[in-house]
Amino acid sequence: MCLAGHDTNLANLAGVLDVDWHDSRQPDDYPPGGALVFDLWREHGRSVVKVSSVMPTLNALRHADFGPDAALVQHTLALPPCHGTTSCPLDAVSAWLATRLDARYIEHDVPSLSSWPDASR
Repeated sequence: MCLAGHDTNLANLAGVLDVDWHDSRQPDDYPPGGALVFDLWREHGRSVVKVSSVMPTLNALRHADFGPDAALVQHTLALPPCHGTTSCPLDAVSAWLATRLDARYIEHDVPSLSSWPDASR
């Protein structure tokens, strides 16, 4: 799953996840077109989570050219419950997030995700 959002959405998620993807080559940690990518994998019979940040370079933004390999800066992030590794078991991530989120403020009536464009409309 890829989560593209406004810079404040990405900053809020960085705070919840306690991650930093600053890159000295990029003056803006939240440029237009930046995203967090959440990958769910099966490794050794268990579900693991990997989180990456993807940001277009300023040059790619200026020229609207995202084709070259150097147009995007990507970092795989280490989640705190897995002590510096970039692959974290889903159950460890879930338990850790439960300590960081107050369930009273989670809206459970969020619409389910659907393909875009939604063919049912």
